[in-house]
Amino acid sequence: RPPGRLMDLTEPRAAEAALRLAGEQLARRDAVLRAIPLAGRALLGPGAGEEGIREAHGLLGGAMQADRAYVFELHRAPDGSRLVSQRFEWAAPGVEPQIDNPELQAMAVDSSGFAPWLRPLLEGGDARVVRTDEVPEPARGHLAAQGIHSMALVPVRVQGEVWGILGFDDCGGERDWTAPGLVVLHTAAGMVGASVARRDAEEHFQAVLRASPAAIYALRVPPEGAVELEWSSPNVGRVLGDDDEVSPEPEWWFSVVHPDDLPGVLSGGWPDEGRPSVVKEYRVR
Repeated sequence: RPPGRLMDLTEPRAAEAALRLAGEQLARRDAVLRAIPLAGRALLGPGAGEEGIREAHGLLGGAMQADRAYVFELHRAPDGSRLVSQRFEWAAPGVEPQIDNPELQAMAVDSSGFAPWLRPLLEGGDARVVRTDEVPEPARGHLAAQGIHSMALVPVRVQGEVWGILGFDDCGGERDWTAPGLVVLHTAAGMVGASVARRDAEEHFQAVLRASPAAIYALRVPPEGAVELEWSSPNVGRVLGDDDEVSPEPEWWFSVVHPDDLPGVLSGGWPDEGRPSVVKEYRVR
């Protein structure tokens, strides 16, 4: 029998597993980096709103290979205490959504079992990973009931102030949330914050328009054909007449102009290449 030699394969196998894990982490990070521009367009593109936030959650959650992606908003109870409530969620196929879970609404920041890691996040802390087996009861039971093994959380800031939390759940096992991946999540949280800020600004603008005594609208004047209404402020019905009577037809708009001012509205021309804007003042009936 030829002489032989025993070899310890433990170290090579461990090195191979480490390399494989590193490759998976890099691939996941690259997938998130590719998803971020798409999520940015969904969040910040023309007409983006709540649907854009949901679409972005799906893009980021899928790229992260997470089981859920969601946003919690920080708000106040009537007594001034801090609460967080889930506002948006994406769940991977086969994973039970939690958006209708009443336990995820009006959660106390400072007195619940989640306070040890909610408080640092909402006070401007860095991204953090929470593992269910490291969380004390009763919070551990709440996480386990949702199938969560671990989650990555990052604060969302709006105009420099912490507005809420962007989170990702892992329900499949002990996932290794790497530091580079968490850094990328800060970029995603920044886009969510920018989208929320724009939504708030638009809501404020609409509120100002509704309260304004002046109606604002935009008419499109094609080279040939009738004048077309492109947009009108939400207070048009109140200023010009009953809401039910407001019509996009040009004839209706001209019908509400005071008869003494109508000749001036109809004369004087419309915007064209040589005159990009025209100002016409008139009274309404």
